[in-house]
Amino acid sequence: MHDLAEQARALMEAAEGVDEELAQQRLNGRHQAVFAEARQTANRIGTLFERALSRGELNEAGLFTARYEQLSNTRPPMYKTAFDDFTDRYLPALQEPMLETLGLNYAIACDRRGYVPTHNKAVSRKPTGDYEHDLKFCRSKRIFDDPTGSRCGAHEKPLLLQTYKRDTGEIMHDLSVPIYVNGKHWGGFRIGYQPEKAPASVPATACREDAPALDVLPEAGRLARV
Repeated sequence: MHDLAEQARALMEAAEGVDEELAQQRLNGRHQAVFAEARQTANRIGTLFERALSRGELNEAGLFTARYEQLSNTRPPMYKTAFDDFTDRYLPALQEPMLETLGLNYAIACDRRGYVPTHNKAVSRKPTGDYEHDLKFCRSKRIFDDPTGSRCGAHEKPLLLQTYKRDTGEIMHDLSVPIYVNGKHWGGFRIGYQPEKAPASVPATACREDAPALDVLPEAGRLARV
C-alpha cells in the first residue's frame, strides 16, 4: 500500500510538472490567462503590504510571524491574526473582480502555513454554529492544511498547478504563485477554477489539451478544503 501511494504521488507530481510547463509556455489557453492574472495580483499584494509596513500600518513581526488566535465557537476553526483586519479592508478590491472576469471559483491570498485571512465575499459569512453551513460559507480566516492547500503558500516555484477534489465535492484546478514582500517570501496567491469540459462526442481525456496525466488524486483519501 505504501509503494502504491508513493507511485501515485510521483505520477501526480509529474502531471503537475507538465501542466506548469504548459502554463508558462502556451500563449493561449486557460492556464496561461490565469497564471498571468495570478502573478500580477500577487505583485500588487506584495506592494500593498510593503506600503503598509512603511506607513506603520502593519509591522513585520506580525506579518511574517503570525500568531493564530482561534475564534471561539467556530467549527471548522477560524483564526485571528495581526494582519487580517488590514486584509479585510484591502484584499477584496483585488480579489473579487477576478472572479467574474475570469470565471473563477476563488481567488485568495494565503500565508506560508495556508492561512487565508480574507476569503471571497460569497464564502465569508458569519459562522452560525451549523457545521455543514459553516464548512461551505465561512471559509475566511481558516488554515487550509490539506495536501493541496498546505503547498500553495509554502512553495517558491514560479507557479504550482494542482488538480484536486474539494471538501465540497467539486473537481478543481488550483494555480498558485508566491507573494514576496520586500524580497521576503510571505505566502502565495491561489486561484481555483474548474477544468474545461470536453465536447460530449469525444472522451474528455482525449480532447482536453490542459488535462494532467491524473486529474484527481487526493492523497491518503483526504479532501482539500479551500
